[in-house]
Amino acid sequence: MSFQAKEQRKARCQHLCECCFRIVNPGEQYMKIVGQFEGDFYDAKVCMACDSLIEMVWSRVGQHEYPDGIAFHEFYEVASDLELACWIPQNKARTAA
Repeated sequence: MSFQAKEQRKARCQHLCECCFRIVNPGEQYMKIVGQFEGDFYDAKVCMACDSLIEMVWSRVGQHEYPDGIAFHEFYEVASDLELACWIPQNKARTAA
């Protein structure tokens, strides 16, 4: 059985976004995502911009193109392929389009 749950939270300490590697500072909103896929549990903290990007990617590709899912750190590469974001891999700096 697979599941995923999301909850918007306010950071009390610094977190690193699992997608863009940006620091989420105390007081900023972020999304806490937890779930299970093929028996493995996962959890991630992503900034609000990346949460929106994840939604855009899934609305464009659908589950059939990525039946095994997409790792959080791979969303920008997929978004770049779909021309939804720019990806600058040499210093891990990424910007949403």
